[in-house]
Amino acid sequence: MPVLDRRGPSRQRGWFAVRVANKGDDATTVAQNVSESGVLLVSRNAMSVGDTVMLSMHVDPANEPPWMLGGRVVRSLDNKADPGGLWPHKVAIAFDAPVPALVESVLAAS
Repeated sequence: MPVLDRRGPSRQRGWFAVRVANKGDDATTVAQNVSESGVLLVSRNAMSVGDTVMLSMHVDPANEPPWMLGGRVVRSLDNKADPGGLWPHKVAIAFDAPVPALVESVLAAS
């Protein structure tokens, strides 16, 4: 079920792996929710607002190749649900351009 809020397009819950290339480093993160304009990740690594990133989003690895998207970090905060755990950071990424088909792919994979 989509998540509605004031930040823009409705978001779809989805837990899937996302590789993030940021400043020459690659990190594995997990998508928490996604919309046509961006994604909220939980991450082991902190990222800075304004960082430019490349994402490899593995929505349904059994049925489709990863989505390769560029974006930038628009929000970075502590993950209060997992402060000392595996995913201590939440990072919001805005895509370089809207990707409506991505939400459809997440819905189909769930």
